[in-house]
Amino acid sequence: MNPRITSDPNVCGGKPCIAGTRFRVIDALEYMAGGDSIETLVAEFSFLTREDFEAAVAYAAEHNMKAEYPCSVAAITALVTNNLSKIEAEIANGARLVIVD
Repeated sequence: MNPRITSDPNVCGGKPCIAGTRFRVIDALEYMAGGDSIETLVAEFSFLTREDFEAAVAYAAEHNMKAEYPCSVAAITALVTNNLSKIEAEIANGARLVIVD
């Protein structure tokens, strides 16, 4: 597991979080599903870094986590556009891209 992501039963009920924080991986996913870019999130949450959010996305992909936030095609387009190189690298390494209707 990436050291940037931790799971502690005494923090957020054991849900995976960005290390040293109470910012859950699912929170990062839901912000991004809502259309926020990683750059926007880093600006909004100055105690977190781009690498923290990339680790959260990678962790979510490895564990088949899904955001429960309803999102528009525009939000999905923004998410993919803002993270295209990361997505391409993950797919090249065997990751699957799954879109659920």
